[in-house]
Amino acid sequence: MTEKSSPFLQMNAAPLSPGRKLSRAAGMIIGVVLLALVVAAIWWRFIVRPGMIFGAIVDGQRGMVTAKADGRVTEVRAALDQLVSAGQPLLFLTALPGANMAADAREALEAMRERVAAEERAEKKAGEEVMQAALEHARKQLALRGAGHTSPGSEASRQESEHLRAEERKARAGLEAAKKRLEAASLARQSVENVYRQMRDAARRVQTEDTQADLSQAVLLAPMAGKISALDARPGMQVRSGQSLATIEPMLSEHIWIVGFTKPGNLTKLRPGKMFALRFPDHPQLSLTGKIDAIQDNPAQNDLPGIPVRIRLEGYDPLTMPVLAIGQKVDVREQ
Repeated sequence: MTEKSSPFLQMNAAPLSPGRKLSRAAGMIIGVVLLALVVAAIWWRFIVRPGMIFGAIVDGQRGMVTAKADGRVTEVRAALDQLVSAGQPLLFLTALPGANMAADAREALEAMRERVAAEERAEKKAGEEVMQAALEHARKQLALRGAGHTSPGSEASRQESEHLRAEERKARAGLEAAKKRLEAASLARQSVENVYRQMRDAARRVQTEDTQADLSQAVLLAPMAGKISALDARPGMQVRSGQSLATIEPMLSEHIWIVGFTKPGNLTKLRPGKMFALRFPDHPQLSLTGKIDAIQDNPAQNDLPGIPVRIRLEGYDPLTMPVLAIGQKVDVREQ
């Protein structure tokens, strides 16, 4: 009986044709490429980007408006989603019999005086920025007017003119933004000054009528610029001392920051001052940079997804950029 050999053995025993050799070589090349891609992905994830912060969100300082003493709400000058400036009057209270608001009123008047000084400094700084932006724009205009005199009509001259025109447009946009900031600072300063004068005049009238009388009227002011996200007050409502009446969400960059959570093993690669690129899924056109402000290496809460890292925004201007809300997601990448 003739012994039959296995077709599989025959296939492996037979010499490979040139076409099969090429196919096997191509398969090996594809395998090597795939392996290289996997290695590159691992290298990128764990070596190039070891300090990546994940799960980042917008966070910030909320302004809380609370009653300073027992009383009754007499007037409400606020509404949900209303934009307010720092020092803007929101609620008016009258003290209940036996309540004394004199000390709180004097404290509020002193705080408002300090707020006026702060707004004056902010307005002065904004004015200086306008002057600098105007000078920069003037320099760009002069450079643009003098372009093309050396080699008129040449390609180099044309490229130089295009570059200078772009620089002039950028300087003009910077000047317009600086003017808007100055206008906003001036309005804020005027608003705070008006509130301060009203509070001061009211205190003087009470003292003139009866030097022994208590200041029974209280004005609750917005502690910061922002948007009213919660309001629990209506005329005639009785309130207790310390009761929360309104909440203000931040809008200005000094009241907003980014909080991300990183793995404990990345702490050695992160440090205060390290820069990151920030992207906001809710605002795809917005691109900002941030700088690590603080790292909480021993958080009190055990249910956090990682070690909290606070990142300060760089170059955020709510007058010309989308408004950021607390809780928005952020994509944080190392620069």
